[in-house]
Amino acid sequence: MTGVGKFLAIWNRLAKSSCPRCSSCPVEDHLHVPRCSAPTAAAEWSKRHLAFRTWMQTQQTAPEIEAFLFDYLKTVRQPSLGVPTVRAWSRHPHLFRSAISSQATLGAQGLLEGLVSPNWRHLQALHFSYIGSKKSANLWASRLIQQLIRIGHYMWKDRNRLAHSEDSSWYTARKREIDIGIREQFAMGLMDIPPHSQYLFRDSRDTVLNKSLKDCQHWLRLVSRERAINRRSLARQRQMIFDLARPANPTSTRTTGASP
Repeated sequence: MTGVGKFLAIWNRLAKSSCPRCSSCPVEDHLHVPRCSAPTAAAEWSKRHLAFRTWMQTQQTAPEIEAFLFDYLKTVRQPSLGVPTVRAWSRHPHLFRSAISSQATLGAQGLLEGLVSPNWRHLQALHFSYIGSKKSANLWASRLIQQLIRIGHYMWKDRNRLAHSEDSSWYTARKREIDIGIREQFAMGLMDIPPHSQYLFRDSRDTVLNKSLKDCQHWLRLVSRERAINRRSLARQRQMIFDLARPANPTSTRTTGASP
């Protein structure tokens, strides 16, 4: 579970769940991250997509595997392309078609997350044997999965770089929310703040507000938690005192008169 807008809103870390990079996604989830239409996202995807092809070439990947995986990965951002019809010639057409069918079942998102058909490894092993390479197809498959997962990781890093930039609208909105919370805490003062936590108010309000977003979030989280814990503790103490001070219910006694 990643800290995308959808979950940040659920966790009350953000008021809005929209994408910090583009204005076209009102609810950002993990599927949107590699598909974001923002210029920076498109540029990062293109860079990583081409780097993936370069990696396949340097690892002596079978040409038909390289052609299919490169084209199929395009459908992550362009689903209308569908499963590509690769016309690359293969020495093992039946296995190649089986690999394509198996990968199509796993889907393009599955491919991006490292879910690859085992048939690719078999096909690559045959290719290594044909070209006289002693490379391991198992190692090739393992590194292939790593390369695919890295694409998503780089897309996530690009998203976070912009989200946490002081120039982003997301950063500005989040800082505004945190600043409101800090002002509210200073307005309440030391009320309900336990003595061991009052050091948090040594700095002035303006000094705290001028800290980085991360430091402001940390300060607000600490103060809110300490105030809430102390309030619950005081409430329990008051209840205990009330229970002790409350007189016990007198036992009702029934008086009986003398028998006539």
